[in-house]
Amino acid sequence: MPSDRYRPIDAAECLDTDGDAIRLIRCEGLSFRNELSECDISDSFFAHCSFSGANLPGAAFRNTVFEGCDFTNAIMDDALFSCCRFVDCSFRGASFGRSMVRESEACDSTFAYAACSDTEIRRCTLRQCDFTETRFDDTRLTGTSFLDCRMTATEFFHTSLAGIDLSNCLLAGIRTSSGASELRGAIVDRLQASELARILGVEIKD
Repeated sequence: MPSDRYRPIDAAECLDTDGDAIRLIRCEGLSFRNELSECDISDSFFAHCSFSGANLPGAAFRNTVFEGCDFTNAIMDDALFSCCRFVDCSFRGASFGRSMVRESEACDSTFAYAACSDTEIRRCTLRQCDFTETRFDDTRLTGTSFLDCRMTATEFFHTSLAGIDLSNCLLAGIRTSSGASELRGAIVDRLQASELARILGVEIKD
């Protein structure tokens, strides 16, 4: 990221936006713990910032990069992330209720124990991310790619995996609703098929 493109900003200035749009800012090592409700930030860069436990309902981030940021237990209900990039970020235990994430990328990040409820994830690429015990409830995964991700005890309820290629992901103990209709049309390899067959009550004989 070109360092001369952005205007340095302190936490107070960012927090006291009162809903105004902010563009072209660079934040490094800052902690945002107050409410950022309905903030509108675009074309910006955050490095090693903490949003841990932050309240971000209705926030909008567009064309923004986050590197090494901590969103642990953040509440991001009704938020928008559009054309964003997340590198080495933690969303452990975060809430994405009714949020939209579109045309964005996350790599080397963790979403363990996060909750996505009535969330739309559209045309995103998720690479080498951890989804251990992440809950996808009534989530729409449209044109989204999971590449070399960990899905251990990940929950998919009323979330269709049709057309989603999971063949290079680690799948273990995935949970679905009764009947496992969420798995219909998912793309997996033969070893994964054996794992998923157990969800359907099918025992594969060696």
